[in-house]
Amino acid sequence: MWIVAITGFCFGIAFAGVVYRLRMWNNAGKELRARKALEKAVRWIFERRTLKNESLDALLLESVACGCHLDDLLERRIALFTTECCYPPGKPFHLFGITMAYLYLYLPKDRQLLEEDRMIGEKLYNFKRGEYVPGLENEICALFERLGLEKGGYTLLCMPASNWERTEIRYRRLSSDLSTRMNWTDGFGTLIPVSREPVHLTGRRRPMGTEDFMLDKRMLKGKKIVLLDDLLTTGMTVLSVASLLRDAGLTPVAAVFVGRTIEKAVRWQDLAAR
Repeated sequence: MWIVAITGFCFGIAFAGVVYRLRMWNNAGKELRARKALEKAVRWIFERRTLKNESLDALLLESVACGCHLDDLLERRIALFTTECCYPPGKPFHLFGITMAYLYLYLPKDRQLLEEDRMIGEKLYNFKRGEYVPGLENEICALFERLGLEKGGYTLLCMPASNWERTEIRYRRLSSDLSTRMNWTDGFGTLIPVSREPVHLTGRRRPMGTEDFMLDKRMLKGKKIVLLDDLLTTGMTVLSVASLLRDAGLTPVAAVFVGRTIEKAVRWQDLAAR
């Protein structure tokens, strides 16, 4: 009799365990489906920017706390937020003793998650190829004025590309148009690149030094220089050119960039692994 009782008791425990597991699996499946639906909804909202930044940030944090796999969006937002706080787009800041400003926050191609990231990337790629970018000249001139650079009295100097051919394609027409609109001296051709292979072809990244440029000191003597470049990343290129100008007795007063590269945010997982 007791054997039957023990057997029944053990069977009851085993059956209860199976039922409990089935229920847990069922709940887990529902939770997983709900999480995936929430992830899709959050990405849709971010793509269309239907909320203000503060609400988007709150939604993202709550969704991650619920277990949604949105680490890529979170890392993107942290990187953008950090840069916007220190160096907001369209507003002047000081670096290397020069007043600087840029138009767009730029994420490299492999980190462009949203349509707005891809649109800014496409603008910059077109600019680098020397193609016409609608409205860009107006935006650059407005940024000059925001920096307090009045019409007349300055020389515009475009930062060279990796060789002379690329520099001409990218800057010759733009430099002339901007100089005419601002009533400045067009300094195109007074700062010449020493030909080198671009980083994206060689894979070698090194700080650019003064040896990468040739400067026509005679043509720029006594001029106040405004620098124009496509991207601000580490700032080493503009530092090298500023040093070259100062060594020649010239005054770089400002530098304007089409975009600023957003570095990857440091993740807490990476810090914990160190």
